[in-house]
Amino acid sequence: MHVVIVEDEVVVARRLERLVRSVLGDTLARIDLCAELHTATELLGNTEHAIVLLDLNLAGRDGFDLLRRAVAEPFQTLAGRVDLVAVDSVIAIHGADDYSELETADGRRHLHKKTLTQLERLLPPRFVRVHRSHIVNLKHATRIGSENGARCVELSNGTTVPVGRAYAARLAERML
Repeated sequence: MHVVIVEDEVVVARRLERLVRSVLGDTLARIDLCAELHTATELLGNTEHAIVLLDLNLAGRDGFDLLRRAVAEPFQTLAGRVDLVAVDSVIAIHGADDYSELETADGRRHLHKKTLTQLERLLPPRFVRVHRSHIVNLKHATRIGSENGARCVELSNGTTVPVGRAYAARLAERML
């Protein structure tokens, strides 16, 4: 069995290596450590089968880039299915406790492990916080309206998202 650990923090990479060696024992034929995406991409391009333990945030770069490059090949994750969601397909993001729920133009919803505040810092400027529990993609915001006396923004899929008083002026300004 071949295992590739893609992790930029040396201490974490070494700890994972020890754990893999301990768990797999004699079934482990080879283990490689990569601290950078381009190194991992090259290595995996020359490897037929490998188990990859992937850090999704490598020195500020998106570990999913590696998966996108390998998407032509099938892959499995231990945590279950990994959905790669294009940012442009996201019409709104809703707070869900310590997670966020991405609502996409095709009507699907995807749970994300980052909070709204964390995502807000990472998203392009076209994503605007409109409520303490909601962020919308302005490309999909059609109009500001009212629903049952409460201010809301209507999205391209026909759904509405509440707009908080503290966010209304900024939203109106950005939608001009």
